[in-house]
Amino acid sequence: MTISDVEAARRIEHPYVEFVNKVQMYYAECDISGTALFNNQARGFKREVTMRDVVLNYIYPNTLAVLKVSGKDLKAALERSATYFELDETGDIIVNPSFMTPKPQMYNYDMYEGIEYTIDVAMPQGERIVEFSYEGKDIIPEDSLEIVINQYRAVGGGDYDMFDASKIIREVTIPMNELMGDYFSQFSPIKAEANRNFKVTASK
Repeated sequence: MTISDVEAARRIEHPYVEFVNKVQMYYAECDISGTALFNNQARGFKREVTMRDVVLNYIYPNTLAVLKVSGKDLKAALERSATYFELDETGDIIVNPSFMTPKPQMYNYDMYEGIEYTIDVAMPQGERIVEFSYEGKDIIPEDSLEIVINQYRAVGGGDYDMFDASKIIREVTIPMNELMGDYFSQFSPIKAEANRNFKVTASK
């Protein structure tokens, strides 16, 4: 679960990211989860993991919330995340400068587990989610879904105004870094793996 290139880990699902989402899904009893690599200092985990490693990677004392959202809400959240990327003059995918200045906001780009989706950075903002499915079926705006995310995001933090406290149906009040430590204690050894359920591409 070691991260050697943090930006690559945001474009191609990394085992560390999948691990964090799996922990959230387990303790929230939910099968769709979103999380972020909060900054560019995230290094993931080596073969042996200490609580210090957990805290250095998961730097915020976040608790979790499960929300009941519509397919429309979830797609809007993914579109918000997709603004993290843009194309340079040669057509290569780069980080949108608005996520770097006036302050770094890497924590506002979320990656989800439990759904399959594709971000096409060549499309206009708001139209970048070109594949979007759950359990093999396309997600439609009227679908009702349960998702687990951290409390900051659950109440709309980071300009995710499709989420708010009224959609929270239950909470996990133990901080996430403690949950990660508990998960290691309960399930070690843990296999580092990623199912690559999301893609970031540029079609043009």
